[in-house]
Amino acid sequence: MNANPQVCLSLREVTKHFGAKKAIDRVSFEVYAGEVAGLLGPNGAGKSTAIKCALGLLSRDGGEVAICGYDTKRQFPQAMACVGAVIENPDLYGYLSGRQNLQLMAHARGCSKQAVEDALTLVGMQQRGRDRMKRYSLGMKQRLGLAQALLHNPKLLILDEPTNGLDPEGIYVLRGILRDMANRGTAVLVSSHQLAEMQLLCDRAIFIANGVARGSATMAQLTAGTGQPKARVTFASPELAAAAGALLMAQRPDTTPQAASPVQLVLAVKEAGYPAVMTLLLQGGCPFVSWTPLEITLDKPFLSIVGGGRAIA
Repeated sequence: MNANPQVCLSLREVTKHFGAKKAIDRVSFEVYAGEVAGLLGPNGAGKSTAIKCALGLLSRDGGEVAICGYDTKRQFPQAMACVGAVIENPDLYGYLSGRQNLQLMAHARGCSKQAVEDALTLVGMQQRGRDRMKRYSLGMKQRLGLAQALLHNPKLLILDEPTNGLDPEGIYVLRGILRDMANRGTAVLVSSHQLAEMQLLCDRAIFIANGVARGSATMAQLTAGTGQPKARVTFASPELAAAAGALLMAQRPDTTPQAASPVQLVLAVKEAGYPAVMTLLLQGGCPFVSWTPLEITLDKPFLSIVGGGRAIA
């Protein structure tokens, strides 16, 4: 992200009631050009409500929304011209082909025929463009929905639970598309409760729980305090594992070896320290069968923030 990023989406004190229930309460956050931001929270936290209020799909009971500097109440057409979105399941025509669906959307937006082909290619659907949409799997419908959101090369892209129905290949493709768009200056907002996927997809997390915004932080900030990186080391026998633990405690107590099973140790060790620890084990007569780095995850900071344990700026 640039040092002085452009604000592409701004929510200020946005509130929405459903009868006596306050779905979101004075929610405020921003999304900047060139970033992939994740709107994270448990099911029912208010993520979809906040997004629908931002897009004018729900009327709001208070607050202000601006998209690329346009107030969505006073300058709604100009604001909507800047945004592409997929909210929940894409609502397209099942009796038309994927290409025909996109052609309809392109005509409504004033996009060229080439924009349709470019969008199909970008999401990997060019070979299935002639098939009727009713024959598509859920993952293919998600891809086509993304394609229609990209037709006009929006400055802001909003996706609500975009990995639903996608297989691992589809999720990998989605990551690449979103990263490429952010690199070209597009602001991307993705809502989800799937922490592992959001950790890979997003640069920054915006937290919401019980209809209240809990603040935001970069992924690096969130994982910085979750502890030392770890590796799981497997040995051929319990005896070798025990000997390795004793060796490390004597010569590398900083690794704090802990038994994960009779033949496994979990070591606190940074990637840069792998060669030295591996060499010590091998030269010390403790050969290992496998070495598996354990990734730092968002689980602890997420539960701390959305559970009310702390708020962040």
